[in-house]
Amino acid sequence: MVAHFHVWLTFALVGAYELLTRVFRTAAQRVRTAFASYEQTAEEDEGTERSSN
Repeated sequence: MVAHFHVWLTFALVGAYELLTRVFRTAAQRVRTAFASYEQTAEEDEGTERSSN
């Protein structure tokens, strides 16, 4: 009986860790994508300012 509890507890902890890791990876990907988009927009804006001067 105790062995079954140990197996389920381990399974639940690993599953929770995997879900939490997925949330962090998804959030980090969104941040990286948003930052890259922001940098690209800033570079394009600098390029148009330089060419208009």
